Amino acid sequence: MGGMPILCEFRLMKVPRYGLIGCVLAIVWGWLLAGSPAAAPTGTPVGTPAVVSQADRTLQVRAIFQRYCNACHNGQGQSTLNVMDYAQLTGSDFPRALVTPKRPEQSQLLDLLEDGSMPPAGRPRPTAAEIALVRDWIRDGAGAYPARYDEAYRLTAILRDLRQQPDPKAVRYLSLADRVELADRDRAAGGTLPNLAALRAALQRELRPFSADAEIEFVAIDASQTIFRLPAAAMGWLTPRLFPRDADGKPLANLPADSPKALAAFDLLLLEYPHTELDFDLPVTSELVDTWLRPLAQVRPVPYLRGDWVLNHLQQPSFREELRQAIGLAPPTLRPVPSVDVAMAEAPPDFAMQPTSKRLYLPPIDALSQPRWQSPRARFQLVWSLKDALTNRVMDRWKSGEKRLGFWIETTRTVHVTVARHLADGRIRTVDFSTTDSRVVKGQSRQVPAPGGMAHEAGDTPGRERAMVWASESPLPTGIIYSNGAARFPIERLVHSFPSDRLRPQGTLGTMFDPHGIVKHALEFWVDAAQPPPAKTP
Repeated sequence: MGGMPILCEFRLMKVPRYGLIGCVLAIVWGWLLAGSPAAAPTGTPVGTPAVVSQADRTLQVRAIFQRYCNACHNGQGQSTLNVMDYAQLTGSDFPRALVTPKRPEQSQLLDLLEDGSMPPAGRPRPTAAEIALVRDWIRDGAGAYPARYDEAYRLTAILRDLRQQPDPKAVRYLSLADRVELADRDRAAGGTLPNLAALRAALQRELRPFSADAEIEFVAIDASQTIFRLPAAAMGWLTPRLFPRDADGKPLANLPADSPKALAAFDLLLLEYPHTELDFDLPVTSELVDTWLRPLAQVRPVPYLRGDWVLNHLQQPSFREELRQAIGLAPPTLRPVPSVDVAMAEAPPDFAMQPTSKRLYLPPIDALSQPRWQSPRARFQLVWSLKDALTNRVMDRWKSGEKRLGFWIETTRTVHVTVARHLADGRIRTVDFSTTDSRVVKGQSRQVPAPGGMAHEAGDTPGRERAMVWASESPLPTGIIYSNGAARFPIERLVHSFPSDRLRPQGTLGTMFDPHGIVKHALEFWVDAAQPPPAKTP
């Protein structure tokens, strides 16, 4: 299967009420359903469709080879065969071809599996159902697969597809290839292939309510159907609706050069996304940044979103309503502030990489769903609290008109801070440090002004609010408030810019602050609540 990748279109339509099989039958083209039913490998999640697509059968066969053959036949040691090298497996390097597409009877690999010669005695062996799956795969053409579903595979597929687009700025990408890569890593520990058919059906179902065009299609750009092109412009995801505004809600006159001119619905996803990482050790990364990401000038330089993350994040009711409103599909509604009782955001396992690394990870410091961020590289600790100025007692409630309460910061090193308050009705207010020092000195406890003045004013929406602080030993960029200007229940976000035009192949942000040294904390308090806040579940 060389040459052009096979494209498979998924239409965002209403999902029939016939369970998972009905979902898949409704969205997958007829050719995708070709082939006979085949038993899934042991451990495949319940709900796998009775009819296995060619792409999924190929992935399952690849998993069989990896589970039973790859330990010995990986191109190293005594064996020169690498079963993960599709070209070698189907080539003519052997007296008799190991795999002859569409001819199981002429495929030596199948004979070795069926007569028990391979794997050798004493090693785990594939089941009869798994061998039958290999036979069906060969009979249907032995679909190609890559050796790895890693970042190079994902970015190369995206770059190849972008070259064919008449308007590259109008599309965005989702990936399920990450799930296959994780399964590859866990294979030795018994990890199984994820149910990709169910994930594709779930994406189709969950994305449908968030498209301005009910008949929109998203396209699988690789033969394995693990990477998808979204027509983001046609879906209404790229229409600017949030604009920079000052504390009074008026358009911001002097916008910093590095800040986006406006935000769209897709930018809200990017601000929440916790997996922004660019590996400049890969040549394809620099090419993708230069030809696509930098001209896009997105709020975050993200080449694709992980499909499983999108599915999980769209389950948050507050964000669902915010996204629909940002697309223009729903009127303004009261969206409760996401709970602060969320696990601390975690960096990737190799976040403490060597300074010479060319991999750049951008933490989700402006994500409402990640109110806390403690960088492993930050050299200081921070305490952020709401206190009574007279009694020094930590509070979790602020009554209307109360003037004795204030926000206090303590830190183990001298740091620069940005302070903001997320009101119950969606508005965001920040502390103006233009006329005062933004630093908090090591070992001192400093009171900062309440963002936007009083914690609660007459006419404001009562309920739960959040106060946030960002701290760094290097000066922070100006936090800009973006708003859709709605009179009631507006969408507002505070953004610290990561300008894509300063991305460097050495994995730094040029003269910008070091995002890896940031500590972000948040605390919740209640204003004019009719009843005390509910107890948090253990």
